[in-house]
Amino acid sequence: MSTLGRTAGLGRPVLGVFIAAAFAGLYTVVLPLLLNERGADKPVIVAFYVLFGTVSMAVNLVVGRWCRETGRHRTGSALGAALGLVGMGLLAAPTPDWAVHVAAVCGAFGSLIYPSFVALLDNGTLSGARVMSLVRTVFVVGYVAGLGLASAMFLAEETVGPLFRPIHAGLALYVCVLLLSAVLPAARRSGKSEKAGEAEPGRRAWWLVALAVAAIFLLRGADNLRQVYLPLYALHKGMAESVIPGLFALTAVVEILVLVPLAAATEKFGSVRTLVAVCLVGTLSFLLVAVDTGNAGLLVAQVLYAVFTAGFQSIAVVLLGQVMRSGVSGGIGLFVAIFQLGAVVGVAVPLVVPGYSAAIFWIGCGLCLLAATAVLTVSGELEPRAQEESAAPPRGTAGQAVPTEEQG
Repeated sequence: MSTLGRTAGLGRPVLGVFIAAAFAGLYTVVLPLLLNERGADKPVIVAFYVLFGTVSMAVNLVVGRWCRETGRHRTGSALGAALGLVGMGLLAAPTPDWAVHVAAVCGAFGSLIYPSFVALLDNGTLSGARVMSLVRTVFVVGYVAGLGLASAMFLAEETVGPLFRPIHAGLALYVCVLLLSAVLPAARRSGKSEKAGEAEPGRRAWWLVALAVAAIFLLRGADNLRQVYLPLYALHKGMAESVIPGLFALTAVVEILVLVPLAAATEKFGSVRTLVAVCLVGTLSFLLVAVDTGNAGLLVAQVLYAVFTAGFQSIAVVLLGQVMRSGVSGGIGLFVAIFQLGAVVGVAVPLVVPGYSAAIFWIGCGLCLLAATAVLTVSGELEPRAQEESAAPPRGTAGQAVPTEEQG
């Protein structure tokens, strides 16, 4: 089959990843501030994220896995958008305090959207590393767009009125996902390629999976700590709400620039060594904020953080697919589940630090160092696997079903 034939119909999943990323960018800044605006104190905000993360993990391990195994990706994205819309609506409206917890449960289903679109892109045409390179590039561009949308909506709300509240943009993005889900290609994996591509790992391999999961769990904890507490820390320092998205935008723009060099480093030094280096760069980024180096140090920290988040969120998916022998489609499902559970750690552990001081970010340093240790512990086993998987030909040659325009 020609390259054109193999890649036909992928435009809609790529658009889906872009919309999911735009929502993530908007959500990163808007949600913590919205909860604060509703009068939620620190324990309530933590409870929201703990509930959100726990339910998201369960949803991805049960509903998400069913969607991927049966090829019902459009069902996953539509369900996530519909319930996510309900959750955001509860936060946008003047609802009672208990509605915050219902919103967390409904919003957790929104975590089905991103892996549903990624699974459609993993059609066997490209290797896992190339799929995630494409996904991450699109995601970063969409994330920057979401941050820009958040800033624009904050300014519009100040100058025009409450009609342009940032939360309303989130509702509109969920509606876009619902509409897109109706025209997604109906892709299914063939039984033959499932058996060939997802062979069960040997008994000895489970400890590799456990350590890989532990490392990614810790990295996500650090990542979510920054996502939740950086806006609150910046607001506590006196930074204007409309400026805060710029910190995340700076990281996202730099991330686009470092994706290609990171891919080259991974090819040359291997995924394990590169991931360890990424952990150390993340440690330095958190350190610059923890020691309170001022606004200049805060900006440098966001630049360094770009290397951390680009490496963590691309290499980790491929790594999980390698140790599980399930490819990107299986890796992304487990990654999202870990992503949500790790988020609970990132938002709960800082409760030991009063308020929103810079001391919170010492915890991020510790989580990154622990993750680097976990990866180093099994580097001798994981690195050969990474090289073996990266050398394998694209799975499309094994007879895997590929979505086409006609199927859509």
